[in-house]
Amino acid sequence: MQLTADGRTLISTTEAHQRSGLTRDHISLLVRRGVLDAAKVGNYWLIYEDSFERFIAQPRKRGPKGPRAPKSDGIAL
Repeated sequence: MQLTADGRTLISTTEAHQRSGLTRDHISLLVRRGVLDAAKVGNYWLIYEDSFERFIAQPRKRGPKGPRAPKSDGIAL
C-alpha cells in the first residue's frame, strides 16, 4: 500500500482482485471506464482504496445475463 499526497490510500489491481474476487482485467476495465478512481504509475494502475470500497459495497448481479427472450408472435409495432 502507498499513500498519496492528499492522504488517500492506493492499492494495486492484484490486491483489489484478492479482496473482491473480480479478475484483474475486469478491475482494469472499471478503472478505464471511470467507475473506480485510480492513478496510473508506469504500466500499472493503482486504485484509490476508498473508491474501491464504495464500489464493492454496492449490490450487483453476478453471472451471465443469459439468453434473450424469444420474439413474440404478435404484430410488430
